[in-house]
Amino acid sequence: MPPLGAGLTDDQVAAVLTYIRREWGQTGSPIDAAAVAAVRAETAGRTRPWTNDELAKIGGRR
Repeated sequence: MPPLGAGLTDDQVAAVLTYIRREWGQTGSPIDAAAVAAVRAETAGRTRPWTNDELAKIGGRR
């Protein structure tokens, strides 16, 4: 699947993430645009897809 984030602003990505975190009976805290900007800055040079293990580490599951 091609990346879609480059076409969205930090505010738009934050809104989508917040929606996902709060729908379907969930009560996740909102994501703000500054958090999106920080992650984009940290991963700007990444050229390969994320692995399941990498994502799990970021999410604090492993």
